[in-house]
Amino acid sequence: MELPLFRASTDRDWQSLGQLDPYWAVISHDAYRGRRLSDEQLSAFLKTGEDHVAEIWRTCRRAFGDDFAPRRVLDFGCGVGRVTLPLARRAESVVAVDVADSMLLVARELLDRNGVANVQVVKNDETLSAIEGPFDLVHSVIVLQHIPPPLGLRVTKRLIALAGESGVVALHVLYHNPFRRPLPLRIAHRLIAPFRRRDRPPEIQMNPYPLNRLFKMIHDAGVRRIHAELTNHADHLGAMLFFRKG
Repeated sequence: MELPLFRASTDRDWQSLGQLDPYWAVISHDAYRGRRLSDEQLSAFLKTGEDHVAEIWRTCRRAFGDDFAPRRVLDFGCGVGRVTLPLARRAESVVAVDVADSMLLVARELLDRNGVANVQVVKNDETLSAIEGPFDLVHSVIVLQHIPPPLGLRVTKRLIALAGESGVVALHVLYHNPFRRPLPLRIAHRLIAPFRRRDRPPEIQMNPYPLNRLFKMIHDAGVRRIHAELTNHADHLGAMLFFRKG
């Protein structure tokens, strides 16, 4: 069951996080607190994105062949552009999508500062109606966990559809959150959220996904082989899934 207050509040939360603590909202480390980072902090932050994309390329070439070289890439949940920037250096064009205008503003500033002109920055809705495929690579990391699963599964179905006939999908999902509150407490938290101080960042949702439904969706898309790498972010257990359509 999807509760409207959980779905509606997610977009507001990320708009607020983008205004108050955009970098920390992407990587929750105290070194990245604040609306602006020093040159040294920003360099360390961006290095995590470069390392991530390098690992994506290594994994995809092992799984799909040395000729893996996507020309058109979709980065779903781009945030401030941490991963978008290194993707743009490897592909001909990138579409970077996020739900928060405040995050997209920081991403656009980052791309402009680095002279990147091959990225289209787009605000998304629940159906990604403004996004036109196909893409050679559809990428999303540490994003779906922040979306309530009923909506997130619909988004995932759309992401898979946006991959071309032989497009590759690199998708991160959370499947276990040991700190997840019981539903009544989560409802109470959302009811009082509008009354919190405006300068206090909202709590970030960490939603585990039902893997049986997710794998059924991937199977229905014609996928027969998946490469999975398990992840552990502060005891939140997840999986990075790599698969190719067709």
